[in-house]
Amino acid sequence: PADRVRAWMIVIDTAGHTMAEVDAVFPQALADAGDDPRLLALVHYQLAWRALIVEGDFTEAREAAAHAAELAARGEDRRTELLSLAFQAQTETLMGHPEAPRTIKRALKEPQDPRVAWHHNGAGSARFRWLVMGDQLAEARATVTALLREVRRRGSVESEVHFLRGLAETELRAGHCGRALELARDSLRLARDSGIGETASAMLTSLAEASGGDVDRALALAREAVDHAEED
Repeated sequence: PADRVRAWMIVIDTAGHTMAEVDAVFPQALADAGDDPRLLALVHYQLAWRALIVEGDFTEAREAAAHAAELAARGEDRRTELLSLAFQAQTETLMGHPEAPRTIKRALKEPQDPRVAWHHNGAGSARFRWLVMGDQLAEARATVTALLREVRRRGSVESEVHFLRGLAETELRAGHCGRALELARDSLRLARDSGIGETASAMLTSLAEASGGDVDRALALAREAVDHAEED
């Protein structure tokens, strides 16, 4: 069962934002997981993503992530627990939920897992999002710069695209339009080269172009972002 569940998780991960195409996997994965909390945690973590990406349901996503964290803690799977807490924190931040700061603190507690600490879906990323949305821009810049430096050292392209975009967004909010445009273009180039994160990078580069670049390029990139999103 453990091998089957992990194989299902790879199928779901590979689907990315086209998760709806692998809906039939979830009941099979749950059946294989049985009553094993470690395996159930893996499935419920992906169900949280499904609630957000496919259904657009923040409340369901938050509840599924919290449940996954509880299951992972019971099964002593610290990596999945940290990922689930970070996802819960990100969702609460986007909801404006009052529990967000407390969940971020829980996700940042020791022991940490280095595979999660610098991941774009990890607690550091959740804290960065909370800082940006609270207009704590100096702290947000320092946080995302440290994350970007580490993922470049580790060679994680998906996280690099994500954090480059985050740094560009921080500079844009701070009114540093030239710097934001430069970073956004770097993020878009890397996204196109790797095929990772093209929708979000095109959208942010569109905003940066509108603020500090060329309006026609901004419109073209906005249309490109729409096309990518509809395709996904």
